[in-house]
Formats: sequence, C-alpha cells, structure tokens
Amino acid sequence: MSKNNAKKMCFIIDPIHTLNHKKDTTIALIEAAQKKGFDIYCAHPSAVMIKNNTVYANCLQIRYIDYLQSNWYELISSDNLVALNDFETVWMRKDPPFDLDYIYSTYLLEFAIVNGARVRNNPTTLRNYNEKLSTLIFKQFIPETLVSATAKEIKAFIAEHGKVVIKPMDSMGGTSVFLVGKDDVNQSVIIETITNLESRHVMVQKFIPDVQKGDKRILLINGQPYGYGLARIPKSGDFRGNLAKGASAAGFELNKKELEIATTIGQFLLKNRVVFAGIDIIGSYLTEINITSPTCVRELQTLYKHDLATEIIEAGLF
Repeated sequence: MSKNNAKKMCFIIDPIHTLNHKKDTTIALIEAAQKKGFDIYCAHPSAVMIKNNTVYANCLQIRYIDYLQSNWYELISSDNLVALNDFETVWMRKDPPFDLDYIYSTYLLEFAIVNGARVRNNPTTLRNYNEKLSTLIFKQFIPETLVSATAKEIKAFIAEHGKVVIKPMDSMGGTSVFLVGKDDVNQSVIIETITNLESRHVMVQKFIPDVQKGDKRILLINGQPYGYGLARIPKSGDFRGNLAKGASAAGFELNKKELEIATTIGQFLLKNRVVFAGIDIIGSYLTEINITSPTCVRELQTLYKHDLATEIIEAGLF
C-alpha cells in the first residue's frame, strides 16, 4: 500500500451536511481517527472513479471540531483527487437504500483492494450479504419468516401467525415497515404498496411483542461483541424500535442468550472480513445484521464511557 508522508483516512459517506452531528456514528469515527493523528477525507460514492486503472476519490479534506456544534467540522479543501490506496483505511459508511448505485460502488471498492487499498467493511461482503436476508443463515435464532413478493403467500402467512411485520429489504431506520394483523382492513393495500404490486420481494416476520421492551442493538468489532448494548424502546403508539422514528434509548448488559447469538454471528462476520457490525435482537430473536453503516456508537460511549470509536478505528488498521 503506497503512502504519502501524512497519514490519511477516508470516509465514503452520504453528503456531509446530511449527517446528524449529535449522534452519527461516522462522526464519532472521524473524531477518533483525527485524535490518532489522521488527516480526514470524505467522499460521496459518486465521487469514486477508476482512472488509468487506479481507483480514486474526489474528496473533501476536513478537520473535526465538536460533534455538539451544528458546524461540527471545518472544511480545509475540496476537489482532492486521491488514490484509495494512499489512505491507511477507507471506510464505506454510505447509508442504504441498497440500490444499483450502491452495488456499483462495491465493485469499484473491490478493484481498489486489488490495487492495495484497505477497505472497511469488505465490499464483497457488503454486496453479498443483505442485512435482512443474511439473518436466514442463522435459522436457529430468527422468528418465523417469509420472503416473497406474492400477495397470496403473504396473506396466508398473516392468517397463520395473526400479526406480522412486513419490511422492505433495501432500507433502514424503520422506513416503510408495517405492522399488519389478520383482520386489518388495510391488509391488501399495504401488501400492494410495499411489494409494488407483487414486483418486489419483502420480508415478513411473526410479530414479537417483546419489541415494547426494546429493539436491542449489539455492536461487534472484529467479531467480538461489546458487553453492553442499546435497547431502543418504541414511542407510545408505535411499534418500531428505531431512534430515527422517535424511540428512546436505554443501555443494558448482554445476557447469556444475547451473547450466544452475538458470538455466533461474530464468527461469521470475522470470516467475511467485517470489522464493524451491529446486530438487532428483539426478545431472544435475531432480526438484522447491519454491516453497511452500523450506528449507536455515540449513545453507548455516552452511557458507558468506553471509547468504542477508537477501538473500531484501530481494528480497521489490521
């Protein structure tokens, strides 16, 4: 891996002005990287290119200031065309939707690895393991599940289980997630909408009432679960345990079952070169394996005074 004199780290992200400065995990990682002496560069996936058989990104160079301020960074320079193998680490932190543009980005990042770049998380794994579908590998931990685009199959599953959650497989943060009961008068229109008239597959799972106690996020670094997690408790009148949808947060220590699930998933993640991930557990059931842009670092650091961000940055260097 070629290097210039300055240590540089790159974060491939959504437009920088869209990051939530008070709680975004990417900002926590940027803060930790700067404290370790790295110059910080940020780029949107559309700014990544292959030129003369080398992968470059047209980056902003920034200086982190303070995440509590709306102007949390200072722009040092723009239009910096840098080869990805000139960075110590390239962090792919683009949020879903997981669309064709995202897939094309993983191809470019794979080529960067061939050139000697260190990319986290591994782009092949990002592309091959959908965050919802990948839970099916661990059938011993998941609730009753259907993946289908067919209204007849979905309605039969609802009739069997009484109440289900239907969710798209390419989004995040509780967006377009529906709770549907067998007597719901809107059942047909919900299915038509979320499947786009039976043209798009969705995941349907038996509803887990324990979500009212919290949708539990557990972080894993190089396959090892952090011993404390964040329970995201739905607000009154909602069933979605997503902070982006108004859920409240409470810390918890992992119990025996949660450690079993996290440790098992961790072995899979380590094998597939995933440095940083977050898994979601409701009750005793695994519901998601987040490898694209895991969150909750800032909240857990605030609760437990453990420098998770630095631990993640250091893990990404090896």
